[in-house]
Amino acid sequence: MYSPFMSGGYGGYSPYNRLGAYGMNNTDTNSFVNQAEASAQGAFQSVESVVSAMSSISMMLESTYCALHNSFRAVLGVADQFSRLKVQLTNVATSFAIFRFLRWLYRRMLVLLRLRQAGLSEDAWANAWKKSAAEAQERFPTQHKSSWPLIVFMAITFGGPYLIWRMVSNIAGGGMYFTVSLSLPYYAVVAHPYPC
Repeated sequence: MYSPFMSGGYGGYSPYNRLGAYGMNNTDTNSFVNQAEASAQGAFQSVESVVSAMSSISMMLESTYCALHNSFRAVLGVADQFSRLKVQLTNVATSFAIFRFLRWLYRRMLVLLRLRQAGLSEDAWANAWKKSAAEAQERFPTQHKSSWPLIVFMAITFGGPYLIWRMVSNIAGGGMYFTVSLSLPYYAVVAHPYPC
């Protein structure tokens, strides 16, 4: 079945059809078309290479955006997990506090009912704790801790981005300046969402 919209060399329109609507048997224009095509081939190849380069840059920027977005979401996920861990540890600590309170209440009831003497085990534990702390202090005297790891960490944390900014501003030619506008801000409407 023949359709004028079919692609192919029989006169149908197609962007890939070299002959267009001229047909196959027209030899006079065939040489002219071939000559025109051969002379314009270099220009079209350069345009195609520019379009390909722009497409590659666009894909690179899109992948960079997606990586940045995913990294941000990962950091938020870690923060969320730490907050959940804090809630769980609080629940565990609360349960230990409840058990300690019940144990204290039980001992207090025994003391009130005079089934047990007051302060016997608590005093023994307090004395043992003081004695072991004093022995540990004598055996292992505290040394002055060096603060240079903290200083190096802070220097890298704050100095690294500053040095990068200085190098980029020198390359950019005299620094980067932000313009401050007192007019109304511009708003944009996104036509197509970008999936990540």
